[in-house]
Amino acid sequence: VSGGATLFGGNDRFENVNAVTVVGDVGDENSNSSFANTGVVNGGDDVFSFIRPSGSNVSSVFDRLVGDVDYNAFGGIVNGGNDTFIMRGFNHANVIHGDVTVSFGILNGGDDFISIGDADFGSDAQPNSINLNRVYGDFSSIADNGGSTFSASGGDDTIEVFNTSLNTVAGDGNDVDGVIQFDGGNDIIRVGPKLGTDSSFSPSSNGFGSVSQI
Repeated sequence: VSGGATLFGGNDRFENVNAVTVVGDVGDENSNSSFANTGVVNGGDDVFSFIRPSGSNVSSVFDRLVGDVDYNAFGGIVNGGNDTFIMRGFNHANVIHGDVTVSFGILNGGDDFISIGDADFGSDAQPNSINLNRVYGDFSSIADNGGSTFSASGGDDTIEVFNTSLNTVAGDGNDVDGVIQFDGGNDIIRVGPKLGTDSSFSPSSNGFGSVSQI
């Protein structure tokens, strides 16, 4: 979205999409790309549903799922939608970002719901097969890039992870660099039984929310 322009994202639904990157509204994590956002994006309430049918051997391989905008450039504004991510029985995924991958502009995170795996270990969807690297409620990285209008606020996200090999889960994000103002969301993180989880795994609310081990 170009500077001065505004996008109102639709309420999109992505079901069992086999793609490297799936972005709800504005895509491509590249500052030089025409897809980098320098305008205003009002994210839709998108649904990302990856549920393997019972008895199926099909798996999904993707690098990242992003709720609203992949790359929010300096001057860009992202008002994240209230997105839903559901993953059951698929594997070999890298990362889920509730709102953006990278932001150098203004980010207002949406109230996302992220549900990975299933509390029922023996379900037909075989949730224990899921391999996922990182889950962030809002972003992977935010920085001010020398600007004076930078700010970010995390949404009030709910993240549930069960029977999943996972390295990192955070209610807001990973890297905050040179922030003028950052307010973490009131996140809820529920972490259930895990399979093959990295020994350094440590769930973090990164804000004012709560983390519970079930």
